Amino acid sequence: MWIDFPDFTNFTDGIAKNAIETGVPIEDISNFSLPNFNDGATKLAGFRNVGKSFINIDGISWYQKKKGKKEVKPRTRQLELDGSNLKIYNCSMPDADKLKKYVIFDQSKKTCIMIYVSDGSLMDLSGLVRSKVKMREEQVEAVRSALDGNESSSISFDYYQKTKRKKAKSDFRFIFINENLMSLYVNALPSKKRLGKIRSKLDGIEQWSTDEVNEYIDSNREHSVKGSDKRLPHMELDTTFDLSSCYVTILSGTLPHFVTRSSGKMRHVALGFMIHTSKHAHHHEAFSNFIMESIQKLDPKFKKRVPSIIHDGEAAFSNYRKGIHFESAVLCRCDLHRRSNIERLTASKVSDSDMKKLFGKTDAARFLKRGIFGALTLDNFEYRLEKSTVDDQIKIWIASKKEELFDSHSLKTKLLAGFYTQNVTSNQIECINSKIKTTIIQRPENGRTCAARLIDYLADEVTSLYRSALEGGDSYIICTAFDPSHSSFSLKQNIDFLAKLGFTDCLAPILNIPPTLKSLIPTTNANDILNLEVIPHIESFLVQKNQQARSFVEVVVKNEIIECRHPACQKQFPEICSHIIAVLLNSEVHHRDNYLNVLVAKVAESTSGHSTYNNTIRWNPHRN
Repeated sequence: MWIDFPDFTNFTDGIAKNAIETGVPIEDISNFSLPNFNDGATKLAGFRNVGKSFINIDGISWYQKKKGKKEVKPRTRQLELDGSNLKIYNCSMPDADKLKKYVIFDQSKKTCIMIYVSDGSLMDLSGLVRSKVKMREEQVEAVRSALDGNESSSISFDYYQKTKRKKAKSDFRFIFINENLMSLYVNALPSKKRLGKIRSKLDGIEQWSTDEVNEYIDSNREHSVKGSDKRLPHMELDTTFDLSSCYVTILSGTLPHFVTRSSGKMRHVALGFMIHTSKHAHHHEAFSNFIMESIQKLDPKFKKRVPSIIHDGEAAFSNYRKGIHFESAVLCRCDLHRRSNIERLTASKVSDSDMKKLFGKTDAARFLKRGIFGALTLDNFEYRLEKSTVDDQIKIWIASKKEELFDSHSLKTKLLAGFYTQNVTSNQIECINSKIKTTIIQRPENGRTCAARLIDYLADEVTSLYRSALEGGDSYIICTAFDPSHSSFSLKQNIDFLAKLGFTDCLAPILNIPPTLKSLIPTTNANDILNLEVIPHIESFLVQKNQQARSFVEVVVKNEIIECRHPACQKQFPEICSHIIAVLLNSEVHHRDNYLNVLVAKVAESTSGHSTYNNTIRWNPHRN
């Protein structure tokens, strides 16, 4: 739809004529979609069947009216060309110069040519689109019922209405955190005592020379993986677009026991997400609170601490550093996003050479030059800024925000967070978002479909991590804690190993439980089930009722049947009791597979037409 068009300074009549003469294909206006500036900064497309609201069809705000100020709106002029009376619209964003739009409108033919011009920093326009999503309560319930029955997870579910001037507006958020992935992350976090001991090595850093900084980095090489300290796994946050009709905020974390094979870096995975209809702070407060609750559930004694959080600087992300687990968290901003900020707000180009002047220069992970942000104190930051040869406009802008910039970008902050490179970026979560957009959700979906696909994506990541832990690695992930001797492990040893890594659900991968049964297996500790005594009997097994009792219950396994005869277990079906799991754990692999096939068929028969209730999923409906 969109083609490249030569760059221009002013949209003259001659430029308009050239645009008309490009012979661009004319698309129906109903097929309109925003351009992406992957190459070139000017894009052009033609449309037919154009109605009255074509200026606002992109959802971007080109109008602004504030009390006491002159209204900002597109400027218009007439153009007569080859006997046609055309109207040209010159549209600028009211609060920024990052994007302009020009429209050549032929009212008699109801056709128009649109031209978008980006300042070069703006590649994706979707972030400028105003959210107008309104979800009715019945739509929200559809999301809820569609996701009921998913594997071990934590879900927050809110729907409420705000009333202003008697006009009701719906507001919606859906929060999901995969407990297995969050448990793996929390398990890798340092304790408060250990974090304090690691950071104590930085005492007196304010007086360090460049050589002393390099000596500190050298002393931590055994803990460094591609410039990041594996003892200090960090979190990242990013709000992305083009996944849903709503906003989608992704939470991710580093898992030090796993390495991505292609890059050699520690595995960085999505831990959960929030789908929300607006970027209001109250949504992010809810997500932050839910993250804290999820971590507290896994670490109720508050022993663990999150070392650092990286984000792109969105104001609402300041809500994510609350609670005891985050009391020691260092907040880092992405250096590459800051580069874009500087270029956009100062109208000054930041070259690669300027980046070295700002953030320093390294060779073999040693600093050759520290740059402005290589400062270890605010006074030294001011001194470095004054002596720097970067553009004056850049220096003025940095000086106006020096405290904020020092806190989030300085070398001192990076070392406290466990980063031993000159640049800290949010590239890892950006790569997750890119993977989701290119392979999981290739075009925007409704909230229900988007949520379901993201949940499946997280579940697939868990499966890959399981495989890596049990087999050492697959084509994508390597488990650094794996040892070839693990191949001779007993079931109990495998379960203990998975639990040590932080997996909350150890039974499903060990037994190769089919997806349809995963939500129905007991949440009891795997070792508790493994310790139950199981006695083979004629066409059945006698299984110890529980660890405290010496009585046994019968599990029948004859004639393609596997059934627990304990009355309480029969009432709970299709939930699978611990006695059946104990039999599966004590059966030969080929018998186990047969039993599982029988269970799948029996569960399908008993739940036909009904949705199963998964007691490991926690729904929290609220109305405000």
